[in-house]
Amino acid sequence: MTVLRRSAAALLGAAVFSAAAQSPTWSLEAQRRLWGGSSANLSQDLSRRSALLELGEARLADGDTESAQRAFDEAALIVHAADIEFGLVRTYMQEGEYRQAVAFGAHAAGAHPEFPGGMALYALLLQVGGQGRVALRMLDEALAKAPEDLALQQAKVALSSARQPEAGPLTVAPLRWAPYGSLTQVASDAKVVGSGILAQDGGRAVAQASAVAGARHLWVRNGLGQTSAATVSEHLNDGLVVLQLNQALAMPPAVTLAPKAPFAGSASYWVAFAATGDTRPAWPMLRQGFFSRYTDPQAPRLLSIDAPQGLRGGPVFDAAGRLAGLAITNDIGPDLIVPVSSFSGLFSASAAASSITAAPALPVDVIYETALRTTLQLMVER
Repeated sequence: MTVLRRSAAALLGAAVFSAAAQSPTWSLEAQRRLWGGSSANLSQDLSRRSALLELGEARLADGDTESAQRAFDEAALIVHAADIEFGLVRTYMQEGEYRQAVAFGAHAAGAHPEFPGGMALYALLLQVGGQGRVALRMLDEALAKAPEDLALQQAKVALSSARQPEAGPLTVAPLRWAPYGSLTQVASDAKVVGSGILAQDGGRAVAQASAVAGARHLWVRNGLGQTSAATVSEHLNDGLVVLQLNQALAMPPAVTLAPKAPFAGSASYWVAFAATGDTRPAWPMLRQGFFSRYTDPQAPRLLSIDAPQGLRGGPVFDAAGRLAGLAITNDIGPDLIVPVSSFSGLFSASAAASSITAAPALPVDVIYETALRTTLQLMVER
C-alpha cells in the first residue's frame, strides 16, 4: 500500500475500530471510497488486518513480545488505526520499554482524538511512571470533551486508587491495562501482600519477612508479568528474608547500589505493587518524594513518600537511579526504608564498586523502566 493510501486510510480507523456498531456493508463501502482500491482488495486487506491483530494479541498473551510487535507492525502497514497502535503501546510496555511506550502512547492519543480511550491509556502510563498530577489534568480535559466515555471514567478511578478495573474497556484488548502473566499459575485463593526486589542473578529476591510469614505457598511476579513460585531460603537482619525462585525471571538491568545513605532532602523514588489481594498481573507504580533525616546510616529511616492505601514494599532509588533500600511496613509507626547495605550481598561486586563514583540525576522514566524488572509482586497462600 502506498504512503498516500495509508494516509487516506487513517480516516477509516474509526469504521474499523467500531465495526460492531455499524452495518458491515456500509462500513466496507465507506472504506472502499476512502481506500481508492477495489472492494475485493479492501475486504482481503481488512481480513488480513483482523488476523494480524488476533495474532499479535495471542503472542502478547504468550509473552512473545517480539512476535507480537511484528504482527502489529504488519497490521499498521495495512491501515493506520487506533487499535493497532494501542496494541503496540502495550507490547512496548510488556517488553519493559517504558519510555517507548509513553512516547508512542502520546502519539496514539493525539493522532486518534475520536477514540478517547487512547487518552485513558496515555494517562495511566504517565501515572505509573510517577506523573500522576499531569495524568490527572490531561484526563480531566479529556473527560470534559467525552464525559460518557467508560475508559476515561475507569482511568479516573484508577488514578485515585491502587485497584485495577474488574471489567470494562480497560480489562480487554485493545486497551487492556495490565501485562499478561506467564511461566507459573498462581493459586486462586492467593493474596498480594506487597512487593520485593529481584536480585541481580534473576533467581533470588529480598522481601519483608512479615509479609510472607506463615505462607504455605509463595509466588513472585515482575512488572512484565513473569511469575515464579518461591520459597524462603534465608533470614537477614532488619526483618528481611531471601527468597529462592523456582524459575529465574528476566535479568534486571544492571543495578547500581547507592554508595551511602542519601542525603536528607534529596530526591527519592519508590516503586511498588499494591497489596490489594487481587493477584491479577499489574504494573508497579512509582511515587516521588524526598529522603527523610536519619541518625544511623545503617538503620531504617522513614519512607516519607505519600502513596495510595495498600502500596507496600518495593525498591527505593536515589536521584541517580541507584538502589538505596527496600520499603517495609512498620506496624507501630510510619513505613520505613531498610538500607541497601542490609541485602547488598544479592548484587554483584561491580554493582557496589561502580556506585562509588558520583553519578548524575536520571530522568524518572529511566528509573521506572529499570524498576519494571527489579520490582516484584509478592503473592501468598496461607
